[in-house]
Amino acid sequence: SLIATDTADVVITTRELLDEYCAQDVFLNLQDVLPEELLGLLSEELVCAATASGQSIPAGIRLENSLLPSYGLDEDAVLAVCSLENHPEVIADFLAFLFPQAASS
Repeated sequence: SLIATDTADVVITTRELLDEYCAQDVFLNLQDVLPEELLGLLSEELVCAATASGQSIPAGIRLENSLLPSYGLDEDAVLAVCSLENHPEVIADFLAFLFPQAASS
């Protein structure tokens, strides 16, 4: 799997799978990953899920208000970060691209 080998930095998935994978500590806490300013701009889009220890963390970002639904993405899609091994600096840039309204605020 791309997740297990740290090949993929982000995953777009459903809320159900976000919960399932977060319970296995696959996804990272977005408070530890994203710059504070971007985290604040996307606060309304954050989705919390429970980790293996039961701690609730912001693990996903709802994509319904991003650019992606116009390309046919399901409304319940969420983006999660699963690795910082490859290009951690690109993750914030990718989110700014997906949410231009947040980036321009």
